[in-house]
Amino acid sequence: MRSFTETRPIGGGQTAFYRRLATASSIGKTLAAFGALILVGTALLHLPAARHPDHPVSWVDSLFLATSAVCVTGLTTVNVGETYTAFGQWVILGLIQTGGLGMMMAGTLFLVMRGGGASVRSEEFIGANVGRLRGARPIDVLVYAVILVVLVEMVGTVALTYLLLYQRDDITFDAAVWEAAFHAISAFCNAGISIYPKGMQEWSNQPLNLLVVCGMVIAGGIGFLTLVNFRYFYFWRSDRRMRGNLTLQTKICLWASVFLLVWGTLFTWLSEWEGTLKDASWSQGLLWSFVHSVMTRTAGFNVVDLANMEPVTLLGSMPMMFIGGAPGSMAGGVKVTTLLLLFAATSAALRRRVELTVGHRSLPHRQADAAVMIMILSGALVIVGCGMLMQTELGHLSAQGKHGWLAIVFEAVSAFGTVGLSVGITGDLTTAGKGIIIALMFLGRLGPLCLAMHLMQPAAPGRVSYPEEDVAVG
Repeated sequence: MRSFTETRPIGGGQTAFYRRLATASSIGKTLAAFGALILVGTALLHLPAARHPDHPVSWVDSLFLATSAVCVTGLTTVNVGETYTAFGQWVILGLIQTGGLGMMMAGTLFLVMRGGGASVRSEEFIGANVGRLRGARPIDVLVYAVILVVLVEMVGTVALTYLLLYQRDDITFDAAVWEAAFHAISAFCNAGISIYPKGMQEWSNQPLNLLVVCGMVIAGGIGFLTLVNFRYFYFWRSDRRMRGNLTLQTKICLWASVFLLVWGTLFTWLSEWEGTLKDASWSQGLLWSFVHSVMTRTAGFNVVDLANMEPVTLLGSMPMMFIGGAPGSMAGGVKVTTLLLLFAATSAALRRRVELTVGHRSLPHRQADAAVMIMILSGALVIVGCGMLMQTELGHLSAQGKHGWLAIVFEAVSAFGTVGLSVGITGDLTTAGKGIIIALMFLGRLGPLCLAMHLMQPAAPGRVSYPEEDVAVG
């Protein structure tokens, strides 16, 4: 006869309830803030002053671009350089910067919640996660992150300005600063939106420009906790007690980023050797492959036409886009730490170990559970998005060409990962297709963070404990 035991939580029940309520409130405020920013951006971009008279833009296209800019995706249904005036381009740049900083603030809020609120406990938690030897306040992390954003974007702007003035005789100083600042901010925020009619292909033969942009993208996608950790890591000190340390998260983000960049570069170089890189020298081909590998980490610049790429290259790029960058960064995707937690759980299961270990450190099982849930729900969302797009786009002009249905799947993964790379079908999407991509960009930008905020709460004890029973697996 089956039995069950009724259990009632003793103490702390109300505290857990209020914490869950606070989390739900934070998630709601985050979604509402980004939604409001997108609506404001849509209205501004649809003003006559924002676009040239001979380039009409529908409300749907204005909403699409505003969502892409705020969610720092990079997909566009119109040519930004040819369609929008200086005012419109300023609006786009403001949306990119605000959207990127907004994600940073939301990530900091999540960090405080994980640490148990704005208390001594949260200060110790944050201190441990930025490698500081003593507790750090949440405001410290936010201030240093903002300072880092400004400094990195200024360095990128100065470097690109110098290069543009050196390379072009027909450009004024003001124009060089504007073009440099726009692309530096767009690159650091991992937006991938360009004001050049041909996009980053304008610099396809300027290796230094491409390397500066790649450096900005990598810095924006490595994670603010990683950058702040470097602030407290005094590597030149011989005394380890005074040197600080690189945290496990920093090491994971660095090594995972290096591995994915190298793998993506070699894969693209080999798969496109007889394709888009056929007429390029080996050094130029290697550079373009590196740029493509960097951009699949959620920045949508491209130096070659993706419509001419081999299907196997696009297929190999999609996992990179789905993974994305580091948590607490400008990058999208499910994040490299989620992937590593899945590997750690798989390794522990295969070795029949109870503990999840990475780098001689044990990881809590609840984080692996959260990683599994994020991966499952994110994958399900992409699959549903692909299915809906196939219903609206197959047989339409946007689904024709060299890649067929693969182009639609690539577009959906790019939108969810807030990457912005496309094989050229974005402008040809139906109105329904554009709506689906808008939803994927919004959910892909905010979904993993909000889901992580929800899943990292302490589990509520059940009122009833049922007897345990095994089921067959595999």
